[in-house]
Amino acid sequence: MHELYIAESIHRIVTDEAEKDGATKVVSLTVEVGALSGVVKESLEFVFPSVTLDGPAEGARLIIEAVAGAGHCPACDQSFELDDFLSPCPQCGHLPVEITAGRELRVKEIEVE
Repeated sequence: MHELYIAESIHRIVTDEAEKDGATKVVSLTVEVGALSGVVKESLEFVFPSVTLDGPAEGARLIIEAVAGAGHCPACDQSFELDDFLSPCPQCGHLPVEITAGRELRVKEIEVE
């Protein structure tokens, strides 16, 4: 379950940023997770509370914003939604396509006290 490692990394980022601002409590954090990132939202939500115990982010609300996958076909210049890395262009069937969105995994916002 790589979501545990991801949760630990997110916690480290959030804790470092809170300390830089002199904050003692993280109220909430927003994380963007792309559909093609390989992260299972439910697993991340499950492990996050245990990672934040006894720290400034304990009890913080984890908000996960899903980012849809998107691609662009270099052959026909079509842009489209993308469900996986191996999907061909729906217009002309070309492979490979350029992935333009959906790989995101980033801390977008941190609310502190």
